[in-house]
Amino acid sequence: GELPTELGNLVRMRSYLALYSNSFTGAIPTELGKLSKLEYDFSLFRTDLSSCIPTELGRLSQMEYGFSLTSDRLVSSIPTQFGNMDKMTQYFTVDVNSLTGAIPTELGRLRKLTQGLSLYSNLLCSDMPTQVEALSAGMAEWWVATGNLIGSKC
Repeated sequence: GELPTELGNLVRMRSYLALYSNSFTGAIPTELGKLSKLEYDFSLFRTDLSSCIPTELGRLSQMEYGFSLTSDRLVSSIPTQFGNMDKMTQYFTVDVNSLTGAIPTELGRLRKLTQGLSLYSNLLCSDMPTQVEALSAGMAEWWVATGNLIGSKC
């Protein structure tokens, strides 16, 4: 079935919306952007969700650890609003999907991220934004270019 939109009503939740290895289908509800107090572990991992990533997820600006949209069937580009998650310190992963377009320069605002930037195995193109590339200095676990079309025209 579809991911319940009512999850967006959990506005006081601070941690762990982790939905691993399930059969949810359809779109990621835009209502999940209401979880603006969430700080730890927003994970939609190995689902059957096949939609665009809602820009509303950029409202999760309190996220510090563990934002993951991995091994789903997501299409579209990476929302520029993800740059609003500038408190992230570890594990920002949007990988193993079918995302297209350029890597947003706004991801360069994730300057506190010291471990785990992963965008690999998508269809991302164009040159690596210098703002994002600057994050790689001293970062453990940098998986950005592998499986993408970095350097090719979009």
